[in-house]
Amino acid sequence: MGIVSVWGYAWSCLSAYATLGIVWYLLDRAYGVYVYRWFYDFFHKEPMPAHVTRGVMFNQPTNRKVTVAFVISTVQSAYMIWSTEVNLLVELIMWLLEVPALLIGFAAGTWVHRFLVKRSVIFDRLDEFGENVKAVDMQNVRDGVEGSARSIGSIIAAVPATLLNRFWNLIYPVPAPRSAPQPRPAAPAEPVATVDSREALDRYTRRR
Repeated sequence: MGIVSVWGYAWSCLSAYATLGIVWYLLDRAYGVYVYRWFYDFFHKEPMPAHVTRGVMFNQPTNRKVTVAFVISTVQSAYMIWSTEVNLLVELIMWLLEVPALLIGFAAGTWVHRFLVKRSVIFDRLDEFGENVKAVDMQNVRDGVEGSARSIGSIIAAVPATLLNRFWNLIYPVPAPRSAPQPRPAAPAEPVATVDSREALDRYTRRR
């Protein structure tokens, strides 16, 4: 087995085992928790509490995950040695490297599971939004849109005329209308002095 083929075999196995770790974790979250609960209740006198959720790897200590990874890697290496003409030294090295690859896959599986859960929630929200859209009376929406379009159209149509009037007023300003002169109030008439006839006759005779 050449160096290039050894590296190709190593990378392919590590990538495959990381992917297998992700798939194994997702299966454990979907079905393993129920299988683990059944076996726990079968082999223990007291059943597992309802609020506790565990799987083969989910909510398990790191030692349990490492043990599962070693078992899977051992079964795979034994099958490769028995069925193919693989180099024992290479397979021994791969047997040791496949364990961390599986552990990386287990860790990545938690993120993939969260993403899938969020995606399902988003899809549910989109479906709910689609149902709400179907329930909307499209005739009312159409009438509202047409009314808004007419209002916007009238505003847009009035803009050029307004700008043209302002431009024309800047070139030829219209003089402000002059107010008519207000008439001055007439002066009050002086009171006419009244002269008594006897007094006037006395003055006349005195002058003579």
